[in-house]
Amino acid sequence: MSFMIEPDFPKNESERINDLLATNLLDSPKENDFDNITELASSIFGMPISAITLIDKERQWFKSCIGLPKEVTETPRAISFCGHTINNPNKVTVITDARLDERFQDNPLVANGTIVFYAGAPLMNKNNNALGTLCIIHSSPRTFNAKETKTLQILANQISKLIELRLINIQLDKSLQEKVVLLKEIHHRVKNNLQLVSSLLNLQKNKLNDDQFSKAIQTSQNRIKSIAIVHEKLYKSESLSLVDIESYLRDLVTEISTNLMDPERFQFNLEIQKIELTIDQILPLGLILNELISNSIKHCKKNNEVIVINISLKSENHYLLKYNDNGLGMENNTSLTEGIGLELIQSFVDQLEGKLDSFSNKNGLFYEIQFKPSLKFLQ
Repeated sequence: MSFMIEPDFPKNESERINDLLATNLLDSPKENDFDNITELASSIFGMPISAITLIDKERQWFKSCIGLPKEVTETPRAISFCGHTINNPNKVTVITDARLDERFQDNPLVANGTIVFYAGAPLMNKNNNALGTLCIIHSSPRTFNAKETKTLQILANQISKLIELRLINIQLDKSLQEKVVLLKEIHHRVKNNLQLVSSLLNLQKNKLNDDQFSKAIQTSQNRIKSIAIVHEKLYKSESLSLVDIESYLRDLVTEISTNLMDPERFQFNLEIQKIELTIDQILPLGLILNELISNSIKHCKKNNEVIVINISLKSENHYLLKYNDNGLGMENNTSLTEGIGLELIQSFVDQLEGKLDSFSNKNGLFYEIQFKPSLKFLQ
């Protein structure tokens, strides 16, 4: 009388199981990369059954399988042929007729005629642990020569490489997510710190009775807030390097409007295309508009007439920002080239590597700024 022999557990079983769990393959959905190899193995060797098996603690789970009913996704480890194969990690296990092998004579998979011929190659990882096998099965006795053995091993090696690449991708994704969380936190902290600086300036302003100095502090606060809004957008955005310019400019205008003494006198008309800009572009652009709006407020008409500010940004081969108001403009219908604010504007345009055209007359201030997409964005 003979009895089925259950597979032994490898000496490094605990480490092997940990390596297997780290792959996140157990109970994972089907993947073409694995299915392609089982189909190839079945075709090359003329076998009705081909499978990629992963040997868990108490089960043999099929990552990919051809030739078995779809509902069969695993079998007990105790009756698995592959459980024996992983105990010989350096060779392909070949059983030409399982009915004549004492280990499998009473195996239910042999008794029901599913398995007579079996060949399995271990799936080795970089720690030299066998995570499972690539196996081929026939319901009749077969021979298996050295060339076929080598071919099966080559296919198994390719599966091992797929598993290793999967691990690398998991580690990269984890690292990327950690960096995303860190970068979001940086943007959040920068925004909070800028708001703190703005609050400190406000305290200083409230302690002074110098109207000119208070206006200068308010201008500085507006510049700080224009930067803070960028970091807030980046913190809340899925992208950590691109900002939706339409959303940003509307928030910027809203922020500036709340600080106006008589906001009802100012009408902002925005015509902004859906464009994403890098932080290297959005910061100087926001500061430019902050200076332009400050100039419009400074040189607005003294009566109760509504000041209209038009802002448009369009994209063709380049970006074109247009800005104008209906205020008093500057004296002498001159090009706008003087003043600290205007020097700042030119400096920010230089950061954009752009071109500035500006003039002023009795109808107000007019600006056009052309700049190209960022090289970082194009890459």
